[in-house]
Amino acid sequence: QIIILNNTAILLADAVLALTLTLSFASQVVCIRSAWNALSPKLSCDTRPLILKTLSDLFSLVPSLTVNTAEYEVRIWRSINDPVVANAAYKSLSRFSAGEHTILHLPEEIRPEIPTPNELDEDEDDEGDEKDLDLSIPGSCYLKLLSLTAPLVLPALEEFFTSLVKQEMVNMPRGVYHSALKGGVRSDQGKTVAGIPNFILKMYETNKQPGLKPGLAGGMLFCYDVSTYQSKDGKPLNRLMASRGRSFKQTSLALVHEVHIQLSEWHRAIFLPQAWLAYMSRAYHAILQGRTGELDLQLKHGKEGPEEVQYKKGTAWLWVRDMLTEEITKAAAKESPVVKGNALLALSSLAVVVSRHEASLSSDSDGVPEVQPNFLSMKEWVSMVSDTLLVIVDSHYQPRGQLFSSFYYKSYSGENTASAIARSAAATALSLLVPVFIISCKEKVEEILNMLTARLPGKPRADESQAVQIHMGLALGMFLSRLCEEKLSDISGQQMNLLLMKSLDALENCCFDPSLEYKYPLCPFGFGLVLSLMSHSSQTESRVHVAASLRKLSTYLDDSGSQSRTFQEVLAYTLSCVCTSAFSTGIVEAEEAEEVMNKLRMLVENNQQTSGFALALGNLVHGLSVCGHGKAEDLGHRLLPAWIRIVLAQGTPTMLCLAALHGMVALVGSEGDVIQLKSEAIQSSDFQARLNEVIKTVTQVISVSGVIGLQSNALWLLGHLHLSTLSSSQSRTSVPTDYSYLPESSFMRAAIGFFVTGGKKGPESVPPSLLKVVMKPIAAVGESYQYPPVNWAALLSPLMRLNFGEEIQQLCLEIMVTQAQSSQNAAALLGLWVTPPLVHALSLNIKKYLLVSTPLWIKHVSDEQILGFVENVMVAVFKAASPLLHPELCGSALQGLSQAMKLPSPTHHLWSLLSEATGKIFDLLPNKIRRHDLELYVGVARCLSEMTDDEASRVAQLTESNLEKAAFVRLYLVSQGRFPLMGLMDVLSVAVQHPGKDTLAWMVLHGLYQARVVSHANTGVLKRMEWLLELMGYIRNIAYQSTSVQNVTLDEALDFLLLLFAAAVVTWADHAAPLLLGLSASWLPWHREGGPAGSASSFLGRSPVHRVTLQEALTLLPGSMPLLLQKEPWKEQTQKFIDWLFVIMESPKEGLSAKSRDLLKATLLSLRVLPEFKKKAVWTRAYGW
Repeated sequence: QIIILNNTAILLADAVLALTLTLSFASQVVCIRSAWNALSPKLSCDTRPLILKTLSDLFSLVPSLTVNTAEYEVRIWRSINDPVVANAAYKSLSRFSAGEHTILHLPEEIRPEIPTPNELDEDEDDEGDEKDLDLSIPGSCYLKLLSLTAPLVLPALEEFFTSLVKQEMVNMPRGVYHSALKGGVRSDQGKTVAGIPNFILKMYETNKQPGLKPGLAGGMLFCYDVSTYQSKDGKPLNRLMASRGRSFKQTSLALVHEVHIQLSEWHRAIFLPQAWLAYMSRAYHAILQGRTGELDLQLKHGKEGPEEVQYKKGTAWLWVRDMLTEEITKAAAKESPVVKGNALLALSSLAVVVSRHEASLSSDSDGVPEVQPNFLSMKEWVSMVSDTLLVIVDSHYQPRGQLFSSFYYKSYSGENTASAIARSAAATALSLLVPVFIISCKEKVEEILNMLTARLPGKPRADESQAVQIHMGLALGMFLSRLCEEKLSDISGQQMNLLLMKSLDALENCCFDPSLEYKYPLCPFGFGLVLSLMSHSSQTESRVHVAASLRKLSTYLDDSGSQSRTFQEVLAYTLSCVCTSAFSTGIVEAEEAEEVMNKLRMLVENNQQTSGFALALGNLVHGLSVCGHGKAEDLGHRLLPAWIRIVLAQGTPTMLCLAALHGMVALVGSEGDVIQLKSEAIQSSDFQARLNEVIKTVTQVISVSGVIGLQSNALWLLGHLHLSTLSSSQSRTSVPTDYSYLPESSFMRAAIGFFVTGGKKGPESVPPSLLKVVMKPIAAVGESYQYPPVNWAALLSPLMRLNFGEEIQQLCLEIMVTQAQSSQNAAALLGLWVTPPLVHALSLNIKKYLLVSTPLWIKHVSDEQILGFVENVMVAVFKAASPLLHPELCGSALQGLSQAMKLPSPTHHLWSLLSEATGKIFDLLPNKIRRHDLELYVGVARCLSEMTDDEASRVAQLTESNLEKAAFVRLYLVSQGRFPLMGLMDVLSVAVQHPGKDTLAWMVLHGLYQARVVSHANTGVLKRMEWLLELMGYIRNIAYQSTSVQNVTLDEALDFLLLLFAAAVVTWADHAAPLLLGLSASWLPWHREGGPAGSASSFLGRSPVHRVTLQEALTLLPGSMPLLLQKEPWKEQTQKFIDWLFVIMESPKEGLSAKSRDLLKATLLSLRVLPEFKKKAVWTRAYGW
């Protein structure tokens, strides 16, 4: 025992020593570096938990003392594996800068491989300096700490994660917000991929063969760009930027004329809209930069003044929009159907690009860009574009405003008529505008879905042209898939979701309808597009639908021998897309995917000259390979060399060579935009080597082959491959679906990825306790920062619906609330959850949070959703029978309501809703006020204080049924200075005729004291004196019956009014008397008084103590009156008070009770010390001589 005690004493002594050192370092009495050098030989070997914990606390001071941190940080990281010390270790690490952590600090179990110099990018110039090793910790490695951390240590790890998120937001570049909304392409391309645009451009400029022009134009559309040049200081050269802008303008007009559109070319029809969108994004921003460069040159040469240049720069984005619009519409005015089709796709793409740019301007300026008087507003311009498309698709459509008339002509019947190519292009172009519709005009979505569904093959309103009918199925599929990509179902009500399912059912029926004589090839692909996106859903019914539809498509392909070859090609291609997506998300197993792959392989072997089959097989093998399907990878390694040999062999038939080209490009991911795959395998060196080999083979075919058709198709495929290699999926959606655009070291990028994993795999695979550790830092830091753009609806909706528990739901809602200001999809999802039926599924704590946070989000959801929340939650919590069922919810509702009413510049509709809610809540509150419910009445009063006097008076109207609560609310507003004191006279004139006067008198007693305590112009001493004199006049009128009272005897009325007079004098004379009476500067202490539930004492002003307080106020009147009249400015009114006392005492005997008369006599005689009383006429009259 002695040994144990000695060891304990030594341990405590060491711990106390370490603690003393910590305090000394904190106060900078001792140098931490010198002290550690002296003590480290002993302490660095110490493994006792108490010592290690104290050392962690000590090292947490290092960052604040600006000492080199490396050595101390290593020791802290070593401590995180010890459950006893880990709490202190993580809390210490949260004090360090995130940039100071390196992968060398991490535990070996989660440490990534350290890159070596020979693994650096091969494409970098050898002449440059050797690249430093990047030892920063990838964000995903931080999440691996979850698996190493004991449950009791998770709160400390959460604190560490919070510090990482906060530091990342503090250092977040402002340009991230702009570039994320702008969309873009990947920058991690090698030299071979980067050389494609220059290769095609050189061929385009030197081409002398008319037959090659359509193929070259298609390749240019996919990848045309002009390099940017910078000066030595890193700034772009204005002259070259202006030249670049002019080049893009000329190329845009050329491509509108030259890009070939053939309705029978199904593969090009699928990708042409996306190609135009990518091109217009490059063109718009290049021309915008060129415009800015031109203006800078004009300023430099003195051609324009600074103010004029500043204005033109501010409106340059609109100037470029209108310039491009004019050029495109001019080209379409007198040209062929192909030009009109290209012009429609270009104009629609321009609308998307400019809308994104406007959104990025809003994020940069913390608000909506100002409306410019010389330019059409974006809303009107976008409406013109969309209405023009709808008029072309459906000649009976009635537009709401102006149109671009150069795209159609008037028929003899007066209808707006356009060519079949224009109608097809307009239908597919609608899908490009989905991100714009989601943000600015969601009502168009329903209109377009109904229009496209009604014009499907076999429908009564189907187009007369079979070619257009084919494209209607594609257009509907593309439109639905983009809606799925935007996660519209997560942010829409039941009616919209039913419409989406109805449209999908119509498209599916159109694909498999046996009654249709002609099979429309692109309808199955439109259906397949939707299935590919649905496979990424976490909803069970969607996944089941995908699995069933995949098997249905497979069977349909088996039975399609009698159909056209084009139909079979599209069906095979569709099957490959759906199978890849289903396998990547775990809907189908490897065996089923292999069966589909073998089926397509047999089709290719039996039809070697069919490009569509080769394209389908290459697409499926690529998709399965990057998702880890071993047999698909083996087949891919055999297919690529075989196809390359076919392409390069002399004398190969043209159709066989063309099929091999299609298969090759698909094998390296040319169809990736359709299946939305995200895999690290795409970045592997092996994949890049195969991609480079394919590109070199295709360029060789283009350069060497003498077959014009083969060259033209190869050029198209090369441009298509370039765009798919560079495109990021986020550039298609209105906002990115994740934070993949942030660097790999970003913790937030990894955290959002963890959200996605949780939403897909559910609580069985991702424990809620671990998800909470990652979510809480995001929610906490979000209260102070607006995060970079991301689709919060897609991230949080699965977490809300799956059974992760109340805490996760609340964290999701906290993120929605804090981000609703800057994220429309967060606001849309929040709007769903604050209205029935979803809001009723939330717990009481979550409802409480939503009520309290109302002012943060109420301006960002729709009017209908606000109405639903106010009626079904905010007001509904007061509808329970008295006593109130959930008083804590009631208090939160009033807190949120009052703060919401303080918001600046509310809309008329919002203010009306809030005012009506206040009135309804006031009506629902019981008239008799329970002490423990007192805060609710104060809360209502605070809401009324935000309204105008007339509105508040109307709500709190004094009637016999609600006198107590109306009087309390008015008294509260008077005592706070919100209503003038004279407003009390209305209360008293009604109260004097009410039977329960004691309660009202007790309220008035408190209200008058608080009016004295509160500093406000309406409660100043002159205002109080004015009111008291008015009360005295009212009492005189009652005493002499010049003012009548109903339902009460005269002496009872006078007793009550004299009690109020005494209350005013006692509470305003000095501070001693109110303290003796137990008065307080706040109403709320009274609600804490005890009392049996249901007894009279549990109601305000009805306990025996309260009645005694009122009697004591009368007793104190004679002593308080002289004190009051000795003060300024009261002493100037002394004669009026004396005269009034005489008048009331001498009133008719039947009106004044003996008790009141004696009280007034005593009060009068107490004034004998005042000079005015010493006048002979006064004191003789007072003593009755």
